[in-house]
Amino acid sequence: MSYFDKNNLKYHILTHSKEKPFKCSVCDKSFSYKKNLRKHSIIHSKDKTFKCSLCEESFTYKNNLRKHSLIHSKDKTFKCSVCNESYVNENSLRKHSLIHSNDNPLYCSLCNKSFSDQICLYNHLCISSIVKQFKCSLCDKSFSNKYSLASHIRSHNNEKPYKCAFCNKSFVRKYTLATHVLMHSNQNPFKCSVCQKSFGNEYKLNRHLIIHNNEKPFKCLICNKPFAYKCNLKTHLLLHTNKRFVCLICSKVFSTECNLKRHIRVHLK
Repeated sequence: MSYFDKNNLKYHILTHSKEKPFKCSVCDKSFSYKKNLRKHSIIHSKDKTFKCSLCEESFTYKNNLRKHSLIHSKDKTFKCSVCNESYVNENSLRKHSLIHSNDNPLYCSLCNKSFSDQICLYNHLCISSIVKQFKCSLCDKSFSNKYSLASHIRSHNNEKPYKCAFCNKSFVRKYTLATHVLMHSNQNPFKCSVCQKSFGNEYKLNRHLIIHNNEKPFKCLICNKPFAYKCNLKTHLLLHTNKRFVCLICSKVFSTECNLKRHIRVHLK
């Protein structure tokens, strides 16, 4: 492969070496390219700047918002030939079609059970404790990677290597320290006029103001109980159903299997 200038050649050579000079200051993960580090850094931010204009959902990446917007579209041109269910794109239809098929190409290497898609197989592997192969020698806990295990072991030894330079408070994880340091900074320019509490952006301030205004715009359609936040309403709705879909990796609960499967993709990244 050839390159037009020395700079492009230099960056290309990095792909052949193990050199990753760009390190994340929050979690110490390293990258070969600065643009990859910049993209990765977004996951440590709580700000989801891309908001859906039709509902309350917000997203870190514009591409995720674009995909989400499809659910609001009435143009569902891809129809299932078996049950007439319609979908906004071919990929969703193809995934749905698996429920009508007896073809299960993915097999568990331990028990030979077959699965229609990778997410179902992954969930099964969690039950089998294959994914969490890094086991703590001091207790019964298991982890999916060695970094999480190392961080957990420090809690047994009462090790807190990450110390705040402002107040000397110590933390087990570097990410927790980074979050704590924000308390000492002036990065909260949006101040509440009622209680003087400060926030990093206008969205968080507006969300906080709901408490003072006693607004509860999210109402349960089953029992009419109102809530200030949509997330609280979602949690409440689980009380009205026996179908509770639990993520076996992080124990988060979902009201539908579809939402659980969508959530599991976070752990697959």
